[in-house]
Amino acid sequence: MLQHVCDWLTEQSISAFVANTFWVIPMVQAVHILSLAVVFTATTIINLNLAGITHSAVPRGELILRLAPWVWRALGVMAVTGVLLILGEPARSLLNPVFQTKMALLVAIMLLTIGLHIAVARDAERFSATSCGFGVRALALLSLSLWFAIAVAGRWIAYVEHA
Repeated sequence: MLQHVCDWLTEQSISAFVANTFWVIPMVQAVHILSLAVVFTATTIINLNLAGITHSAVPRGELILRLAPWVWRALGVMAVTGVLLILGEPARSLLNPVFQTKMALLVAIMLLTIGLHIAVARDAERFSATSCGFGVRALALLSLSLWFAIAVAGRWIAYVEHA
């Protein structure tokens, strides 16, 4: 079934444009990676702060609410550029087990991030306390690990042949 989706996507004119225009893939990859840098930087600042590893003059809840728009906007850019990259070579991405793993990790981190942002929006003062507690610290470290794994998987896609 996934092979049929790849074949259909390959037949689309936008797929041919992305694949055959020499500057599109490098440009889109550059924007995708720069967006990842924004997401990774903002989430690292948030998660290190939540884990109690770093501290800020800005209350933790406020820090999270300030950085959240950067995360979501950059993720939006990454979604658009990611779709363009898939359109350029559908089978290379969609049939690749590393790409599939990356997408599963991305779903997990998105759910975790949405949950965190909802919790902070409801009670920013609780998150601004000196210590957020073991559970929040553990989730912050899990979040960092997931973002790192997503970045590694994204890079690894190029080196794994799909079946």
